[in-house]
Amino acid sequence: MEATKKDTVRKNKEVGVYTNNLLTKRLFSERGYYVKSPKMYDREKFSGTKIRQKMINGENWAEYVPVEVAKVIEKLDGVKRIQELGHV
Repeated sequence: MEATKKDTVRKNKEVGVYTNNLLTKRLFSERGYYVKSPKMYDREKFSGTKIRQKMINGENWAEYVPVEVAKVIEKLDGVKRIQELGHV
C-alpha cells in the first residue's frame, strides 16, 4: 500500500530536527517535521563552523560538543564526511 502525504506528515512529526538555520527550519517544517531551535549560548566557543574546521584539520573537536553529540557524529563517521566535503 502506498503511503499518503498525510501518513508522511504524521510520521515526520515523530522525528525531531534541531536547527537555528532559517532555511533548514522552513524546509523541514514544510515537510511536516517537528523542528526545534535550541537556545544559542557561548557561540564563540561552540561555533559549528569552528567545530567543522577542527574536524577538517584533524584537531580535537569533541570537547566542543556534548558527549551524546560526539557519539552520534562518530557513529555516522561524521568527521570523515566533513573532511570529504573539505569546506565549512
